[in-house]
Amino acid sequence: MLLSKFPNFYYGWVVVAVAIIAGAFTAGISVWCAGTFLIPMTEAFSWTRTEYSLGLAIRALSTAFVAPWIGPWFDKPNGPRTLMTISVSAMGLSMVGMGFIGDLFSFGILSPLAQYYLLYGVIGGAAQMGAGMGLTQTVLPKWFIKKRGRVLGIAATGSALAPLIFPPMVQFFSDEFGFRHTWVILGISLMVILVPLSRLVKTQPEDIGLLPDNDDPTTEEETSNSKDNIDDGVYTRSMAVRTKAFWLLAASFAFISLGMAGYQVNWQPYFIDVGFSASTAAYAVSFYAIFSIASRLIWGFLGDQFHPRKLLVIGLLLICSCVIFLQTVDSMTELIIFGIFQGLSIGSFIILEPLLVARYFGRQNLGAIFGLMRPAMTLLGASSPLVIAALYDFQGTYVLAFAVVAMSWFLAAILVGIAKEPKHKPEAL
Repeated sequence: MLLSKFPNFYYGWVVVAVAIIAGAFTAGISVWCAGTFLIPMTEAFSWTRTEYSLGLAIRALSTAFVAPWIGPWFDKPNGPRTLMTISVSAMGLSMVGMGFIGDLFSFGILSPLAQYYLLYGVIGGAAQMGAGMGLTQTVLPKWFIKKRGRVLGIAATGSALAPLIFPPMVQFFSDEFGFRHTWVILGISLMVILVPLSRLVKTQPEDIGLLPDNDDPTTEEETSNSKDNIDDGVYTRSMAVRTKAFWLLAASFAFISLGMAGYQVNWQPYFIDVGFSASTAAYAVSFYAIFSIASRLIWGFLGDQFHPRKLLVIGLLLICSCVIFLQTVDSMTELIIFGIFQGLSIGSFIILEPLLVARYFGRQNLGAIFGLMRPAMTLLGASSPLVIAALYDFQGTYVLAFAVVAMSWFLAAILVGIAKEPKHKPEAL
């Protein structure tokens, strides 16, 4: 076993590595592949962008439906490992099925559009949270306390790698082999890589005889003291919902989902609409990703030095400003400027969300607490791509749609700003 061969190695870093790879795949498939496939699939099946985006909404609603039941699994011994194995398999098979849309059911039982909604929307949405989306938010904070922000920053580079890798890769495969074969390649790759890695995930260090941050107390008294210092207070799910902070953060995170879910998916179509080529649009997203990766590390470091609530307010306002600037982009110089500042700001909420929740409510029941926050997040997130696509189809441009996005980020910043830390904390476990 790894721990016996390398006694000084902390197993938490294995969980970090799995979270990075899983984050790249889940973000790549849920967000960036959807943007790359939007134009070829709508043209192939004569769908409107609203019809296509409804699949993204169904995917988010499916995630919202299963979240309250899946959330507590992240807190159980072997729960994340089992959940990830099942979810990755389901998600991979649904992606393979995407390559056969129109041929899956004979006698016209389901139209190609209905098959897309079933495979990408219902099955993919139900599977994506357990396939790796929840690791960074709910499992990693249990392994690290002292430098939690930096560790979450490192882990979140996985989702930041997704736009660097997936848009140009998927665009290349689609140009060479068509979108059908590309879906099959992605689905098989997902299962081959993530199913074995899922077996390495452990829920918390105590499950294998360790303590957070690899602390190694040598006496019973030191052990007790170490445990007392793990968290300022540990909230159960029922205790958390009785605080004002829980509802303010849940509402803020929901507005973040509204501003995020349909926003990035439409970057490539927007760049193409304003005159850039499809390949330039794909590489522009990858350029953004370079700075997005760096931002994860920067915000993670800052999160260990300053209160995450104040940092998150700053980050959300910066993102709002970038959305407004995006509507002026019509040259390569402006495209580069947008990529730099959007990349540096976007990592803020990805790192600071779990950092803030762990600081307010402790680490013990993060999966259950996030599970209750998730439905509101995904319900508004589900409406995001649909609202943006509907406004685009109605207006013919993204002006009004991106105005809604900017307002969502602004409202999220206001709510975080007034979400003060609970004053009365329960005793730490």
